[in-house]
Amino acid sequence: VVYVLRVRDAARIPASNGEAWGMVSRDQTFSARDQTSADLAHSLGGALGHVVVDETGYDGRITVRLDFDADEVDFEKSVMPASAIDAVRAGLLEATGLELVPDVRPVEWMVVRARR
Repeated sequence: VVYVLRVRDAARIPASNGEAWGMVSRDQTFSARDQTSADLAHSLGGALGHVVVDETGYDGRITVRLDFDADEVDFEKSVMPASAIDAVRAGLLEATGLELVPDVRPVEWMVVRARR
């Protein structure tokens, strides 16, 4: 399963104020500031442990902060249960107008191995 990042309500996307800052996913918080939609998709993928494909077509910069209760989401877990992923999907849609849609599709992988 991969997730596709799409725009449901462009009017709600929180525009960046230009302060460059990266992504943080720690405990019950996911934050991204001044990110492209591709960067946001990549960051969400890392936080959720799934591939997230950017299909927003959004060319602005995005700032978002999502806070969750301890019983909803814990980004420190190596495998997120479906209920936690659903909480992130709902929080992202509510805060930004962006939705994560599960999909099944082929994904190209690049494997890098250390040379001995």
